[in-house]
Amino acid sequence: MARITVGLPVYKGADLLPKALECLQAQTFADFEAIISVDGNDLETAAVCRPFLVDPRFRMVVHPGRLDWVGNFN
Repeated sequence: MARITVGLPVYKGADLLPKALECLQAQTFADFEAIISVDGNDLETAAVCRPFLVDPRFRMVVHPGRLDWVGNFN
């Protein structure tokens, strides 16, 4: 079975993201990596993601400038 990469482009998602990450973390298929891409130096969203980074399957990139939807998704 192949490893899966889950991309999570996010901007102003501090209220919804913790639940999404908890659900992802609880999946029975554990061979995945989650890349959280925080757009526009959104410090509030980055802060709620940090506790999940202790899980080696999660990593986060915080972009210093606003990329908008398409740029952040890419």
